[in-house]
Amino acid sequence: MPPFAPAAHAAAASLTGGEPPSPSRGSPEHLLLDAARRAARTPEGRLALVLHLDRLAPPAPQPHHRRIARALLLEAAQRHDGQLFPLRNGDLVLLCRRTLPPLTPGADDPAALPATLARLFGADTPDPAAVVSLWPLGEQADELLGYAVDRLSATAAPFAREAPPFEPIPTRAPGSSLPSEGTLPPQGTLPPQGTLPPPPEALTHLPDLSGLIQRRTAAQIAGASAARARRLRPIFREIAFSLAALEARFASSADPADPSLLRHFARRLDGEMLAMMEAALPGHGPLGMAGCPPSLALHLNLGLETILGQRFEHFAFLCRTIAVPLGIEVPLVEAVAEPGAFARARAFLERSGFRTILGGISYHALLFARPQALGADLLKLEWSARLPGLPAPERQALAAAIAAVGPDRLVLTRADTEAALLWGLGQGIRRFLGRYVESMLGAGRILACPSADVCTLSQCTERAAAATAPGRRFCRNLALLDAGAPEPASP
Repeated sequence: MPPFAPAAHAAAASLTGGEPPSPSRGSPEHLLLDAARRAARTPEGRLALVLHLDRLAPPAPQPHHRRIARALLLEAAQRHDGQLFPLRNGDLVLLCRRTLPPLTPGADDPAALPATLARLFGADTPDPAAVVSLWPLGEQADELLGYAVDRLSATAAPFAREAPPFEPIPTRAPGSSLPSEGTLPPQGTLPPQGTLPPPPEALTHLPDLSGLIQRRTAAQIAGASAARARRLRPIFREIAFSLAALEARFASSADPADPSLLRHFARRLDGEMLAMMEAALPGHGPLGMAGCPPSLALHLNLGLETILGQRFEHFAFLCRTIAVPLGIEVPLVEAVAEPGAFARARAFLERSGFRTILGGISYHALLFARPQALGADLLKLEWSARLPGLPAPERQALAAAIAAVGPDRLVLTRADTEAALLWGLGQGIRRFLGRYVESMLGAGRILACPSADVCTLSQCTERAAAATAPGRRFCRNLALLDAGAPEPASP
């Protein structure tokens, strides 16, 4: 075993020899330093893995990425006689034994975790390997000790940034079915299993929820070029609660960074969404469909419970009465979680003459599953900046998956850049939804609008996305704004 680096050893002695003012002796940083010193005395066969989540630029790490990483490391700790330390800066540190030969890393080898974690965070950093450190303690005990000292020093500094409260991770000792002492959160801090928190009062007691709604317009590109906006044809208008607006509204009462929780709250507001749409649908205005081209459909994002309820039956009858083409989007995760309910909802929509859309489909879902087997009319594939640079085998597999679905059934969402459109066109996809497409539609409106001399492209696109009258009050051609694009010129 190499000796401790003198500086690290001195710092460890100074920090652990007495009671520092902060953090407390039970803090995760103190526990890590104590464990690192014990492991350094008998380092053979042990390793340390540090996931440096604090190195990721916001908005990373995503909440689901953090949960997956914690689950992976916790499982490794349980299988390999280890401990997991969630530090106050967001880093996760795994200390465990390695019993497999060092040159044959297999699926059960903790030394294989960096490659798995690199794939998990590959979309959030140009160098995923930089967020993971792996130190075999037989050769690099100093690295772990120095890191632990640095983390304790940072949290003990008088002017250190106030850290978030430590959230213990439940663990169990190897061979035991009971949690280790001191690792479970206090009784009563977690909701009963299977329950979700109710919507915050800031949402449930609002007289008008229209300020939380956004409208977006999807377009179809004719031909294989995205060069000119007049080649775009609006195909549907999507009305949905804005996750960013929901986050801003109750940032003080819930975790604002968890999109799953935001979607849960949006789902609880489905009834209010239908009530607003029923009132606005027959008329003109940001949520109305009067005066819109007959080819422009209305798409809503609703939960399965809502679709199968009586309130939606009334709304569906209204849409049929005034001849509004309707599409209902259901997230893929919800459809997979309740396949029976999804099948009933899809059958009802089909009988009513409406479309069923599956949303939230990543390219991984196309590679490893067959979402088209659920029978939806359209599938919304999410754009990722990684798509153009995929390795050849993945690229070929994805092309085969797109061909199996049928490019005409796909809508490429989050199409916020020209690269997204070019990639989609290269795959045969012609339907797009995103900021870049909306800017192209706005450019087409400005070219055709006689009142555009006082408007900018940014103003036109913002007014087209506004779901309230104040957000579009300065537009002097609301008919063109609601149409999405000018009528195509006669041949």
